[in-house]
Amino acid sequence: MTPHSRKRFIIFYDSDCKLCNYWVRRVLSADHEKKFLFSSLNGDLAEELLSKPDRINPQSVVLYADGAFYKKSEAAAQIYSALGGRYRFLGALISLIPRSIANSIYDWIAARRLSLFGREKGSGETCPIPRPEDQSRFIDSP
Repeated sequence: MTPHSRKRFIIFYDSDCKLCNYWVRRVLSADHEKKFLFSSLNGDLAEELLSKPDRINPQSVVLYADGAFYKKSEAAAQIYSALGGRYRFLGALISLIPRSIANSIYDWIAARRLSLFGREKGSGETCPIPRPEDQSRFIDSP
């Protein structure tokens, strides 16, 4: 049993972003141990736990794990590592890149994600409805 296998994680994400929602669906399908929960950056839990700049300008996924917050490339590396299996290698690879370089790449993609991939239909009103078997993994919606 790895240290990650005993933890529960909350991923805060931009529910208006198609790329972000695609990524959440990929994590859901890879998370066989169901350790990840999800919350919109516009939701009540995000308002309670996250700083105002993280909520108002959602340019980063935010991971909450055992009282610690991770953003940008560090969040991605932690998430992939916690997924285990083949994803653990990707998490280790991201962790090897100097954080300033990894975050610069992350920021470049984040700044262009809406123009490249678009917004979800109904953006600003509702986030995409999760599959019935995944609904319990979503803490709140915007």
